[in-house]
Amino acid sequence: MSGYLRLENVSKDFGGVEVLRSIDLEVAAGERHAIIGPNGAGKTTLINIITGKYVPSQGRVWFNDVDVTSLPPHKRVRLGIGRSFQIINVFPSMTVFENMRNAVLSREGIRFSMVHALDRLYRVNAKTEGLLELIGLGGFRQLPAGELSYGKQRTLEIGLVLGLDPQLVILDEPTAGISSAETREMTLVMRRATEGRTLILIEHDMDVVFSLAERVSVLHDGGVLAQGTPWEIRDDARVRDAYLGRREGQ
Repeated sequence: MSGYLRLENVSKDFGGVEVLRSIDLEVAAGERHAIIGPNGAGKTTLINIITGKYVPSQGRVWFNDVDVTSLPPHKRVRLGIGRSFQIINVFPSMTVFENMRNAVLSREGIRFSMVHALDRLYRVNAKTEGLLELIGLGGFRQLPAGELSYGKQRTLEIGLVLGLDPQLVILDEPTAGISSAETREMTLVMRRATEGRTLILIEHDMDVVFSLAERVSVLHDGGVLAQGTPWEIRDDARVRDAYLGRREGQ
């Protein structure tokens, strides 16, 4: 199974301000790995390094034993790294089906100028329909994406990531701003949709983290404070002092 990720001694500074320091991280192929930590811990910077938006100040990034440290984002997508963002990233005036089909077309390398022939592209349309059913949006296929509830727009964005057929799926706070009921539904979608893929999850909701993740890394002040199973992280006194205990006391 592919989707193996390794970071070796990764650090990042901006104008002399160190945001990440000496990060060592391994995510096994097929593993569901959560990255947690307080605001400002460096989580988004770390994801931006994995996906190619930033180049580390030092250290290396490996994906499936290929050194991708200096590769731009679009080349990493082609290698099998896909991500969602904290901000909704759908086309609101297009239908749900059209949004999903655009992602599939991008992966297939079919130029948008061929839009007049899209209805004859059976393979693309069939894959699009399958992905919509997988994430539970098949019944909304003809609705403009902007008319979906916020939670379902977040679900569609996960679908758009899957449309790129990534080996490694990176989801950046997918349950932010949605209700408890939507969070439970989203958790089921994430479990189902990432089956057989490697998942990196950035998430503040610990119920989601502990129900999905097989391993957890805790970032604090730009470094890795702890790594382990969800149960090990829950029982780690350093993590409780730095993050979990503070959240429970809010």
